[in-house]
Amino acid sequence: CQLFTQTGLPDPKILADIEATLRRYIPEKAMASDEEESSDSEDEPQEMVQIKALTLFCAAPAKWRTSFAEIEQFLVAHNTAHHDQKAFRTTLDSLLRILANHRQTGFRFWLKYHSDNPDRKHALTRALLISAPLAYTKFALTQLPESQWLEYIELCKNLTRAPNKEQWQASKPLRDLLHRRFTLTLKKQMMLEILWSQSEDNRLRYAEKLDTLFNTVPTIGQLYRLHQAFKPQKLQAFLDACLARENTAGQSINKNVPEIKTQEILLEGLLLIKHYLSDHDQIPTLCFSKQVAGANGFDVIVDGDTDMSGHQRLWHFIAAMLIELNQTEYQFKQQKLRISPPDSETIILPKPEFTAAYTGFVITNWSPEQLTAFFRATEFTEHWYKNPDDT
Repeated sequence: CQLFTQTGLPDPKILADIEATLRRYIPEKAMASDEEESSDSEDEPQEMVQIKALTLFCAAPAKWRTSFAEIEQFLVAHNTAHHDQKAFRTTLDSLLRILANHRQTGFRFWLKYHSDNPDRKHALTRALLISAPLAYTKFALTQLPESQWLEYIELCKNLTRAPNKEQWQASKPLRDLLHRRFTLTLKKQMMLEILWSQSEDNRLRYAEKLDTLFNTVPTIGQLYRLHQAFKPQKLQAFLDACLARENTAGQSINKNVPEIKTQEILLEGLLLIKHYLSDHDQIPTLCFSKQVAGANGFDVIVDGDTDMSGHQRLWHFIAAMLIELNQTEYQFKQQKLRISPPDSETIILPKPEFTAAYTGFVITNWSPEQLTAFFRATEFTEHWYKNPDDT
C-alpha cells in the first residue's frame, strides 16, 4: 500500500479500532439489506470496502492522515444522514478519491473552501476529483470564474508551468481552437502541452496550421512523443520543418535556418517516431543514380539523372529513406541508425548529415560503402538509384 511504503502497516488492532469507529458514521439507510448481503456472501458490501480503505487513511503517516472529525465534517456537508445506500457510497467514493489525489492537504482545502462557500460544494468536489497538481486546482478555484474551473484543471494538469491569470485569459483563442478541433479531453490536454512548450507567438500559429502539421505527422501521439524527446527549441525547429515541407517555394519557414538544417531535423524527428512521408511515390526514376566518393573519401556525393535542385533531390532522398526503413526492422537511438534486415547482419550507421551540392547533395558522414550497405540492408528500390544496365 502506497500509504505505508516507508513505515509499514500499523498494528491490526489499531486498524480494527479505527474501522469500528468509522462504521458508526454509516447511516442506517445506507446499510446493505439482508437480501443484498445474502445474495453474494463472499463479497463485502461496497461501503464496507470503502470504510476499510478510509481506515488506512486514518492510520496513515502525517502527510496522508485524516481525522474522524474531518471525515464527519465531510459527511455532514453531504447530508449523508438522510441519504440512501447509493448516495452514501458516492460520497465515500468522492472522499477517497480526493484523499488519493491530494492527500491530507487537498482534503483540508476542500473542508476550508466549503466552509467559506457552501453553495459551491458540487463544483468544488468535481474540481478536486481531477488528478492534478493541487497548486493548479487551488489557483483555478481562487482566481478564476467557476465556469472555467474544470477547463483550466483538465487542460493544464500536465503542464510543467501552468498559465497565470493573464496568460489564461490570453490563451482563449487557442483554447477555442482546440475545443473546435478535438472532442476528447485527452487530445486537448496533449496538444496544449505540446503548444505550451513554445513561445506565446508560436502557440496560436502552430495551432492554426494543425492540418499542415498533421500532413507530416498524422497523430497527436506521435507529436507528443517528439515533445517528450526534444527540447522546446528543437521541437520548434521540427514543427517549422513540417511547415517548410508544405511550402511550395521549398523555403525554410524560419529565414535564419538553412534549408539543410530544416531537412535534417525533419528526418531526425520522423526516424524517432518511425513514420514516413506520403510523397515517396513522387520520387523520379534514377533520382539517386550517381554516387561518387568525396575528395576525402569519407563522404559521398549523390546526384541523379533527373534535373532538379540539390535541395529538392534531398527531400526525395529523405522520403525514400523513411519509406524503405519503414519496411524493415530498425531502431534510432542516440543519433545512431541500427538496421536489422531479416536475412543478413545488422548494420549501424550514424544519422546522416548533409550539405547541398548544386543539383545533388553530400552525405558528409557516410562513405560510399556505407551508402551501399544502407541500400542493401533496406532493399532500396532499385529504379531510384540503379541503372538497369548496371550489374
